[in-house]
Amino acid sequence: MNATGARRVRVNWTRIAVVAVVAYVGAGSASSALHFWRLYEQAKQLSAQLAIVRQHNQVLGRDLKELHNPAVLRQMLTGQRPLPNAIWPRQ
Repeated sequence: MNATGARRVRVNWTRIAVVAVVAYVGAGSASSALHFWRLYEQAKQLSAQLAIVRQHNQVLGRDLKELHNPAVLRQMLTGQRPLPNAIWPRQ
């Protein structure tokens, strides 16, 4: 107690600073984890889209090989063989 009779309140600045730093680092870690999760989800979506594109590319490659063969091309032009389907379904 001091001369006026009031108790003096002591503030532990070190503890306040430690709590502030831990809260700041914790918030940064949570933010980083959220960003990594979003990137992981985007990578999964892109992998699925890439698999579809690779499948379409494989079919196009087969169709191009057929078109480079004169006998197959002649059959397509005369109607003995169907034309390759160039319209892809939207996904």
